Amino acid sequence: MQHGTASDRHKYPACYGHALKGGDHAVRKRVILRGFVCVCLALLAVTSGVAAQQTQPSVMNNTTAPLVYSQEEFELRTAMDKLWTEHVVWTRMYIISSLEDAPDTNATAARLLSNQEDIGDAIKPFYGEEAGDNLTALLKEHILIAVDIIEAVKAENTSQVEADSARWNQNADEIAVFLADLNPYFEESAIREALYMHLAMTNDEVVARVNGNYTADIEAYDEIYDQILDLSDTLSDGIVQQFPERFGK
Repeated sequence: MQHGTASDRHKYPACYGHALKGGDHAVRKRVILRGFVCVCLALLAVTSGVAAQQTQPSVMNNTTAPLVYSQEEFELRTAMDKLWTEHVVWTRMYIISSLEDAPDTNATAARLLSNQEDIGDAIKPFYGEEAGDNLTALLKEHILIAVDIIEAVKAENTSQVEADSARWNQNADEIAVFLADLNPYFEESAIREALYMHLAMTNDEVVARVNGNYTADIEAYDEIYDQILDLSDTLSDGIVQQFPERFGK
């Protein structure tokens, strides 16, 4: 039989007395009784521990299961996030270069416009060549209006800024209508609101940069970055919902 450990002896010293002398029945009975009590105490300690574990909330039970995407859905979401991130990154690069009349302004503008082609190409597998080209055209108009606004800001032409901003909002309306016509899961009002927010944040970015308030400029960009990923998720969600069979649904 395995003897108790030192720890057991420390917890239950009555269980580990000296050896009995022969014929000492009274002592034997007391030791047996003590042994029985020790066993009961040990069992109580074990069962109490189990009960305590059961009453404690399980971390696993309270953790939301991670999202699991098929390879096709993962690739779509990754591609959309990359393209829309590039949209705001290269817009920012253009704002900085243009306001400073940097020599890379034209090259930056060309890269920004090519991003709109990439976004249009990304929807062609789902909606066809014409739809992709139309989205590219609308997004390029969005960029070119932004260029006009920046030029008007540099010239301190307030009335022109207001006129171009109205054109910017109208272009956002057209993009929202276009996308909603493509996909019933693209809610026109939600997309319009997201685009308006994108325009307002970009305007704040430009104004802060012009005024030399670089802290506000950076804060505006951080907000733009987060918000454009929300828009990317909205578009990816809609495509997956419209074509579930292509994403293992």
